[in-house]
Parts: sequence; C-alpha cells; structure tokens
Amino acid sequence: MVYLLDNLESAGLVTRRPDPADRRVRQVLITDKGTMTLGEARELLGVAEATLPGSGQRQKIVDNKAK
Repeated sequence: MVYLLDNLESAGLVTRRPDPADRRVRQVLITDKGTMTLGEARELLGVAEATLPGSGQRQKIVDNKAK
C-alpha cells in the first residue's frame, strides 16, 4: 500500500500529513490535481462502459436504484 501512496504523492495526486489526534497515523488527502484527474478518469470510464454490450440494461438498473 505504501508504494501506491508513494506513487500517487509523487504524481501530485495526494498528500500525506500527520493526524493531529494520533501521532501514529498519517492522513492521506486528495489534492486539487487528484480531484481533477479522478473526474477525468470517471468520464473516460463512463464512455468506455457505454460501448460495452448490455450497457443499456446496466443503465436501466442504475436509474431504477436511484429512484
């Protein structure tokens, strides 16, 4: 897990800071760049999912659950 966070931090997508309530803990926070990147990834995933067979049925299920 640490190496994944190292890579995300190196890319500027997250930051780590000490937890003020517990010195043993580090908080992982998403940066503005991380939030933007996550939004872009979600859009691309939506486009990719829309091209999959049966994606219309999946959307109907998602829409019904939202009601």
